Amino acid sequence: MAEKKSIRLSDSQFEAMKWCYEHGGHLVHWPGGFWTVVGIDSVPRDKSVPAWSCGTNTVRSLERLGMLVREMAPGRPEWADGRLITNAGIERVRLGRLP
Repeated sequence: MAEKKSIRLSDSQFEAMKWCYEHGGHLVHWPGGFWTVVGIDSVPRDKSVPAWSCGTNTVRSLERLGMLVREMAPGRPEWADGRLITNAGIERVRLGRLP
Protein backbone atom coordinates (compact mmCIF):
# COMPACT_ATOMS: atom_id res chain seq x y z
CA MET A 1 0.00 0.00 0.00
CA ALA A 2 1.32 3.46 -0.91
CA GLU A 3 2.19 5.88 1.89
CA LYS A 4 -0.16 8.85 2.15
CA LYS A 5 1.68 12.01 1.10
CA SER A 6 1.23 15.06 3.36
CA ILE A 7 0.41 18.36 1.74
CA ARG A 8 3.11 21.02 2.07
CA LEU A 9 1.51 24.31 3.08
CA SER A 10 3.05 27.71 2.49
CA ASP A 11 4.16 29.67 5.55
CA SER A 12 1.04 31.86 5.44
CA GLN A 13 -1.25 28.83 4.98
CA PHE A 14 0.35 26.99 7.90
CA GLU A 15 0.18 30.08 10.11
CA ALA A 16 -3.54 30.51 9.32
CA MET A 17 -4.23 26.86 10.11
CA LYS A 18 -2.26 27.05 13.36
CA TRP A 19 -4.13 30.18 14.49
CA CYS A 20 -7.44 28.57 13.57
CA TYR A 21 -6.59 25.33 15.38
CA GLU A 22 -5.35 27.10 18.53
CA HIS A 23 -8.38 29.42 18.73
CA GLY A 24 -11.36 27.11 18.49
CA GLY A 25 -11.15 25.96 14.86
CA HIS A 26 -13.06 28.91 13.42
CA LEU A 27 -12.06 31.81 11.15
CA VAL A 28 -14.31 34.84 10.76
CA HIS A 29 -14.38 37.64 8.20
CA TRP A 30 -13.92 41.25 9.31
CA PRO A 31 -14.87 44.20 7.09
CA GLY A 32 -12.01 45.23 4.86
CA GLY A 33 -11.16 41.69 3.79
CA PHE A 34 -9.52 40.48 6.99
CA TRP A 35 -9.85 36.82 8.02
CA THR A 36 -9.09 36.26 11.68
CA VAL A 37 -10.01 34.16 14.72
CA VAL A 38 -12.99 34.65 17.01
CA GLY A 39 -12.40 37.01 19.92
CA ILE A 40 -9.15 38.57 18.74
CA ASP A 41 -8.38 42.16 19.69
CA SER A 42 -7.82 44.90 17.16
CA VAL A 43 -4.53 46.72 16.79
CA PRO A 44 -4.31 49.70 19.18
CA ARG A 45 -4.00 52.37 16.48
CA ASP A 46 -6.93 51.17 14.32
CA LYS A 47 -9.93 49.35 15.79
CA SER A 48 -10.97 48.11 12.33
CA VAL A 49 -7.81 45.98 11.93
CA PRO A 50 -7.42 42.69 13.83
CA ALA A 51 -4.16 41.99 15.67
CA TRP A 52 -3.70 38.90 13.44
CA SER A 53 -5.27 38.17 10.07
CA CYS A 54 -4.75 36.32 6.82
CA GLY A 55 -5.91 37.13 3.32
CA THR A 56 -8.80 35.83 1.26
CA ASN A 57 -6.45 34.02 -1.14
CA THR A 58 -5.02 32.05 1.78
CA VAL A 59 -8.50 31.09 3.02
CA ARG A 60 -9.65 30.07 -0.46
CA SER A 61 -6.56 27.95 -1.08
CA LEU A 62 -7.05 26.17 2.25
CA GLU A 63 -10.65 25.45 1.24
CA ARG A 64 -9.48 23.94 -2.06
CA LEU A 65 -7.00 21.78 -0.13
CA GLY A 66 -9.78 20.54 2.17
CA MET A 67 -8.29 22.14 5.29
CA LEU A 68 -11.20 24.57 5.84
CA VAL A 69 -14.89 24.41 5.02
CA ARG A 70 -17.54 27.12 4.74
CA GLU A 71 -19.80 27.51 7.77
CA MET A 72 -22.93 27.90 5.59
CA ALA A 73 -24.92 30.23 7.84
CA PRO A 74 -28.41 30.86 6.43
CA GLY A 75 -28.97 34.24 4.84
CA ARG A 76 -25.34 35.34 4.66
CA PRO A 77 -23.31 35.81 1.49
CA GLU A 78 -20.48 33.33 0.87
CA TRP A 79 -17.73 35.82 1.72
CA ALA A 80 -19.32 36.66 5.09
CA ASP A 81 -19.59 33.05 6.27
CA GLY A 82 -17.06 31.81 8.77
CA ARG A 83 -14.73 28.94 7.96
CA LEU A 84 -14.29 25.84 10.10
CA ILE A 85 -11.22 23.63 10.33
CA THR A 86 -11.72 20.11 8.95
CA ASN A 87 -10.34 16.85 10.32
CA ALA A 88 -7.73 16.97 7.55
CA GLY A 89 -6.79 20.47 8.71
CA ILE A 90 -6.44 19.32 12.30
CA GLU A 91 -4.22 16.42 11.24
CA ARG A 92 -2.10 18.74 9.12
CA VAL A 93 -1.49 21.20 11.97
CA ARG A 94 -0.58 18.37 14.33
CA LEU A 95 2.07 17.21 11.85
CA GLY A 96 3.79 20.60 12.12
CA ARG A 97 5.76 22.33 9.38
CA LEU A 98 7.05 20.08 6.65
CA PRO A 99 10.47 20.65 5.09
